[in-house]
Amino acid sequence: MPQHFRALALDYDGTLTSTGRLDETVLAALRTLRQERMKLVLVTGRIPWELLELCPHAEELFDRIVWENGAVAWGARGARPLAPPVPGELEEALARRGVALRRGQAILAGHARDAGAALEEIGRLGLEVQVVRNRQELMLVPSGVSKGTGLFDALGDLGISRHSTVAIGDAENDHSLLGACELGVAVADAVPSLRAAADVVLPEAGSAALARFLLGPAVLSDETPEPRRFQAVLGTYEDGSLARLPASGVNVLVTGGSMSGKSHLTGLLAERLLALGYSLCVLDPEGDHVALGRLRGVLAVGGNEPLPGPDQLPRLIEHRFGSLVVDLSFLDPSEKTAYARAALVELSALWNDTGLPHWLFLDEAQVALNLSQLPVEGFDPGRPGTCLSTWRPEDLPADVVGSLDVVLDLGAEETAGLPEWARSAGARPPPGQALLSRRTSPGPRRFTVSRRASPHARHLHKYIGGSLPPEQRFFFRSGAGATGRAAGNVEEFHRELRRAEADVVRHHALHGDLSRWVADVLRDEVLAATVRTAERALRHRASAYEIESLRTEVLAAILDRYQG
Repeated sequence: MPQHFRALALDYDGTLTSTGRLDETVLAALRTLRQERMKLVLVTGRIPWELLELCPHAEELFDRIVWENGAVAWGARGARPLAPPVPGELEEALARRGVALRRGQAILAGHARDAGAALEEIGRLGLEVQVVRNRQELMLVPSGVSKGTGLFDALGDLGISRHSTVAIGDAENDHSLLGACELGVAVADAVPSLRAAADVVLPEAGSAALARFLLGPAVLSDETPEPRRFQAVLGTYEDGSLARLPASGVNVLVTGGSMSGKSHLTGLLAERLLALGYSLCVLDPEGDHVALGRLRGVLAVGGNEPLPGPDQLPRLIEHRFGSLVVDLSFLDPSEKTAYARAALVELSALWNDTGLPHWLFLDEAQVALNLSQLPVEGFDPGRPGTCLSTWRPEDLPADVVGSLDVVLDLGAEETAGLPEWARSAGARPPPGQALLSRRTSPGPRRFTVSRRASPHARHLHKYIGGSLPPEQRFFFRSGAGATGRAAGNVEEFHRELRRAEADVVRHHALHGDLSRWVADVLRDEVLAATVRTAERALRHRASAYEIESLRTEVLAAILDRYQG
């Protein structure tokens, strides 16, 4: 069974051991995890020499070690500090007050009873030093350093994302550790605040309970518990609560009829996941999602630029756990299918090796992949983290439909293709709303879809530079009749509108022709609404200045929508 998690971040004292030394039950579990290709990162507040006295084989057992509460890291390059040491003047001041401290490479360690004295001296000396509690232990740590920051450094060395990592801890200084990972786990006897913050609390204390969890399905399969902190919010239910779904561990179908808003909702889900730091790859047959390339960490490739080969996609994604939108809109239908299927083979191999990308978006899934005709080698429809968008769910194979956990329905034209738990006997949702169904929840729920951060325009390449058939072209007229000018795409429409006589612009604006063509032919209701507002504001006895203002507003709206 495929693994969702690729790394384990483990606290030492109170988590792996309550005696200072690892017992055979825990050691056996950790060795099994290594055999399962799981990367192990030890994240401890201990000073290196203290830890190695208790666990001399730590550097053999763990792939990376983060010491001193995040201030020192050990790995392939040896031990290295991640922060400057706490100033010696603080150590000297506390020694004069009789405070016993142990000096690490960066931190000072002592007993929690001396926290008050440490705070007083830090304030008196005007230093920027953190006072960190670990049950009865005290650590004086450089500013900005935590177990979470140290873990980020270790995971970067390993090439593993935090969204592919589970963390386990027990004490106050483990909050940042659990918060840095996809799934945060507290042992049964952890401090109350950590148990309250954790996604999972182990039901029993002791090494046997910990070993059962480490070797259980939550770690070694894709049957992961739902993360509490990582949820994608898509809108608002009718009762005012948030419509959201887990940001990992689920497969999603977005479906609805033509012009229902599938691309908007699919792009919204992508935006929410990107904001949470997930790596995405969007296979985009019609160029509907290229605007996502404006967001930080997202690279849009293809379209009218040279398209990288499918075998190059993994390298682009692995770089800084990046995200890709692959625009296939300039390929013919057979080329789209061939490219997408080859890309799936490469992306599946990448996921098996690294857990990247966290999400795979397949737009127009029924056509681009042709899954119903021939399975794709290496593509597992049951792998969580797949989002399919289609207006024909009935064309998806049964195993793909059977793997779904969430359905976002904007008014499917054929509900027979949906899972039984996602079918609604009621009316279709009105524009701007959708139905959210979960396999684990009773019945679909209607919600209002949120606005997006990045703009969406349908099938850009088809309308920007392509050539529409004669019956769909825009023919420019004035009150006196035809001008002999026409536009067969957006570029021509923009050019002709820019140079048209004022009476031509006035004629079409007063009749609502501009917005009607944008809505009916381009099928871009967002742009149409902007143009319609400008048209309705024009008076029949409009001045030359008012006509030019309308022209300027419409031209700017077209550029913003289609050229960004």
